[in-house]
Amino acid sequence: MRDGEDLFAALSRSRFRSRFHLDEGDFLYLQSKGMETIRRHARDFITRKLAPAFPENDGRQTPMRGHPVFKAQHACACCCRECLAKWHHIPKGRELSGDELSYVVDGILMEWLRKEMERRSAEDAPATHHASPGAGGSACCDGGRQDAPEESSASRARRSGKKGKTPNAAGAGRSLLPGLKR
Repeated sequence: MRDGEDLFAALSRSRFRSRFHLDEGDFLYLQSKGMETIRRHARDFITRKLAPAFPENDGRQTPMRGHPVFKAQHACACCCRECLAKWHHIPKGRELSGDELSYVVDGILMEWLRKEMERRSAEDAPATHHASPGAGGSACCDGGRQDAPEESSASRARRSGKKGKTPNAAGAGRSLLPGLKR
């Protein structure tokens, strides 16, 4: 297992991992449930989806969004056994020990969530929405790369609010601006 300070420094240098942040909904959910309830959720998720020696759908078992713990898992490379091996030096092919389970839940995930809560509480401006990287949600991790997947020009246009032409075959060439012809 890796030293927490060293791990968080390395994660902050990863373009993919460092892009995960709590959004307003996550922040409100954490506040309403409390950290002890979230800790129980995290322990349950890790016990069921990550602790087995050969987890079902390994590499795809952690959604990109839907619960603050899921974002923490991706941000901290605790999303699949491959990432646990690569980032945390916890070998694949055997069940997590009690110490490893505590390390992942209490030492890593809950620490990241605590830091995120502090970061958001310290913001003077109204909370801003942080989109989850990889919103497509196909594979759970960065596939061994340190970068986020390339974003299509249509996705960038939608995210930035710019209008343009749809890239899919069904809408190919069709303008998104009403009243304009091809």
